[in-house]
Amino acid sequence: AAEEGAVNRVSWATATESNSSVFEVERSMDGSTFEHIGTVPAAGNSLQTIDYAFFDDDPGALTYYRLRMVDHDGTWEHSPMVSIFRRSGVGGHVFPVPAVNVVYVPLPDLPMGGSADLLDGLGRRVRSWELSPATSARSEEFPIGDLPAGSYTMQVLGKDGHVLKL
Repeated sequence: AAEEGAVNRVSWATATESNSSVFEVERSMDGSTFEHIGTVPAAGNSLQTIDYAFFDDDPGALTYYRLRMVDHDGTWEHSPMVSIFRRSGVGGHVFPVPAVNVVYVPLPDLPMGGSADLLDGLGRRVRSWELSPATSARSEEFPIGDLPAGSYTMQVLGKDGHVLKL
C-alpha cells in the first residue's frame, strides 16, 4: 500500500490464478475491525503474473488493509494485513517555527498509544513524552521553553511499530 496524493493505492499481484472470482478489499483503522470498501474482478484462470490495484479515496492517517480472495466455488481466504501511515494525512509539520515555549505536533491515530522523542542535531534524545491511545488524528502540545535554541527533530513512535519523523 502506498500514499498517492489524497488517496491510498492498495496493489498486489498474482503469479497464477485458478478458479478466482474477485478480490474484496477490506479496510481497518485499528487493525482488528475490517470493513469491505471495494471489489476488484479477478482474471479467473491465468498462468502469468497479473498486477491489480484499488484506490481508497477515504483513508485515515493510519490505515490497515487486507484482501478477501474469493473463488468461483465460494471458498475464500484472507491475505496478510498491510498498513500505511500517511504523512500528509496528519499535516507533517511542527508549528510554530521558530518556537519559544511550546510546539504543536499533528499526530496520527495511535490506537495503542506511543511515545514522542525530541532529538538534537546529532540524533541524541533530549526529551521524551508518553502518548495516550487515541483513535483519531489530533494535535499535541509539547513544552520546550527550557531547551537551548537549535534545530531539533520530533520522532513519534506508535506501539504498533509506526514511526513519524518531523
